Amino acid sequence: MAINEIKKTPSGSKICVICHKEVTGNALKVKDDFIINSIRGVKRLFRIAQNNKLFVCDKDINVHKEKRKKFEKELLIISAIVVIIILLLNGLPLLSGRFQFSMLLSSLFIAILIILFAIVFKYAPAVEETKDLISSRVNTSKVIGGLKGQGEKHKRPLQKIKKGGS
Repeated sequence: MAINEIKKTPSGSKICVICHKEVTGNALKVKDDFIINSIRGVKRLFRIAQNNKLFVCDKDINVHKEKRKKFEKELLIISAIVVIIILLLNGLPLLSGRFQFSMLLSSLFIAILIILFAIVFKYAPAVEETKDLISSRVNTSKVIGGLKGQGEKHKRPLQKIKKGGS
């Protein structure tokens, strides 16, 4: 295989985001969020989109959960750092009695770059829970009316709707 060749899978294949292999059996579907839609848009623009359906296979679920948890923690820390940077770059000149619009724009630009780099290099997509895997983890016989273990006492009675006025 040449350096420039890309290993192609059939269009619309179910691919695991962790092991990059075709999924067979039970798997969790990856949510299509803004970042995934953006990546797909760029790939369509360059005509290299494969239109694969993204999943996390059974054996990689724990690895993915750890990666997602780490991503969320790092994004929270980076967001806090960005807020501190913006406050320092804009707050100190404001305390001395002057406001610089260029400083505000530059600090927002720096903040956006820092967050974009964090998202691009550390991103782990969220997954949708499917009934196949949820049914093995939750005892649905105890769930009545949407409240676990609460029984019928929290269900609202049906209300009659009056016609012609309030």
